[in-house]
Amino acid sequence: MIRISERAAFSLFIFICGGIALYMTMDLRSDVALVPKMVAVLLLIFAGTQVLMDLFPPVRKALSFLDPKPSDQTMGEGAVEEEHEAHATLLGRILFFGWVAVYILLIYLTSMIWATVISLFVYLRWFNKESWTLSVLYTLGTAAFIYVVFVIGFKLTYFL
Repeated sequence: MIRISERAAFSLFIFICGGIALYMTMDLRSDVALVPKMVAVLLLIFAGTQVLMDLFPPVRKALSFLDPKPSDQTMGEGAVEEEHEAHATLLGRILFFGWVAVYILLIYLTSMIWATVISLFVYLRWFNKESWTLSVLYTLGTAAFIYVVFVIGFKLTYFL
């Protein structure tokens, strides 16, 4: 049985966009198309899984460990719960887009590595409430990984 919904249509649209992106990079040189191809392949994998979960309920049940929200049967109904959930969802989306905007601004003002260091540390320390040690270790590890892979490995100086 196939269940068609807005969510399934959106997931299918994202899947098609990933396919188009992968197709458009086929004729490019491998060094130019490396990152777009990686992103497109990951997008196809994740969006394809989401399409299967949205269109086919048995697949969603089999892959329930991938679904962050409990199923509709386990949630209670009530206008107060829905209103609170809608407000929390809206607040979360605003916070997410604000976070992305600040990250992009940091990239513009500093560099990719410094923007990642600052935003990851702030996220881990103040939003996720991690310890100072863990926040510093994760931040330095991520910065070192970005430096080694992109600056040393791919010889891209944009990240500095």
